[in-house]
Amino acid sequence: MLPNPKAYTRDLINLPYGDKWRALRAIFVHELLGPARVRSFDSVRESEVSLLMERLGHRSDQARPANLTAEFATFTNNLICRTAFGKKTVHVERVLEVIDQVVALFSKLTVGDFVPWLAWINWLTGFDAAIDRCVRDIDDILETVLEDHLARKEGVDKDNFMDILLGIYRGDVPGVSIDRITVKAMIYDVLGAGTETSAKALMWMMTELIRHPHIMKKLQDEVRGETEGKTVITEDDIQRMPYLKAVIKETLRIHPPVPIYMHEAREHVNFMGYDVEPETIVVMNVWAIGQDLAFWKDPERFVPERFMDSSVDYRGFDFQLLPFGAGRRICPGIGFAAATLQHTVANLVKNFDFELPGGARGEDLDATEMPGFTVGKKQPLVVVPRRVELGSRSGLEE
Repeated sequence: MLPNPKAYTRDLINLPYGDKWRALRAIFVHELLGPARVRSFDSVRESEVSLLMERLGHRSDQARPANLTAEFATFTNNLICRTAFGKKTVHVERVLEVIDQVVALFSKLTVGDFVPWLAWINWLTGFDAAIDRCVRDIDDILETVLEDHLARKEGVDKDNFMDILLGIYRGDVPGVSIDRITVKAMIYDVLGAGTETSAKALMWMMTELIRHPHIMKKLQDEVRGETEGKTVITEDDIQRMPYLKAVIKETLRIHPPVPIYMHEAREHVNFMGYDVEPETIVVMNVWAIGQDLAFWKDPERFVPERFMDSSVDYRGFDFQLLPFGAGRRICPGIGFAAATLQHTVANLVKNFDFELPGGARGEDLDATEMPGFTVGKKQPLVVVPRRVELGSRSGLEE
């Protein structure tokens, strides 16, 4: 569940299951985030990955450290911004700032979370007022962007989420209708769920690779071997990189970007001897599932090889690995996220070696977590990127 301002409860994530939810789910799956639509954004993804490589290349040329935590935040913000609106805009930077505030607010436990009839205390503490301010800010900004798109004389471009949704709003898709609030709520979902989670996943993946130089070298050898003589990594290349996919799975097992999911029971359920009453919030601890000794040997160790001869995947069919959820409520952006992680990491390890500032060793890298709605690293990931030429030695220095 994405922390959502009260005005945007008509979105896919927070709507209860029913006809309206099914209609919005269909819009996400078929119009916004289906396989064909994800492929249509390949050029945008390639462009933003290329810009990320350029920024790191400048750091390499100057032998200066790069803050990968900040770089990944910029990269994912720009990517989601362009797919959502067709261009980078200052409005989105402000929306993302406010979304960060919303996430921080909802990451705090309040009395009303445990004793509903004491929820009025949130008013006394200023919690409700802070949420209301965020609601007004987000709605004002998204309304401005919506009006800008509606005012375009050339009509719907079909090259970004806002124009696609406005086409449905105008009635371009037979049998489907949405209002202005729903358009803004769905864009809020895309921005809120797509930016921070992807940035955190990239940061943790590179953290683990740097902490384990032998795994970094093995991945670099695979990527560089499959793309020798090429400047662009294609989807066909990615399909020949099983170790890359194993590294991604292992990262998502140990560091799920959202460690818990919350669902509301629609009806009475007896589960494993427990009676769950209607409207009960059920918390699913995704992180704990990934650490369960019943499924994973040495679960605290980062071992991508455990997935090399395994059919276990993160697409919701294997309940021991659920970083995107499962069932009807599985994250509809799973395909977009997977493509982003695969292509970004492949380009990073193909084009650069990475050292830690001051000659520190990889195993000494601080991986202390920062608790929150999404789990980050307490200290930013700062590295010295070294641009590599074809045939040079790969890997983090031992």
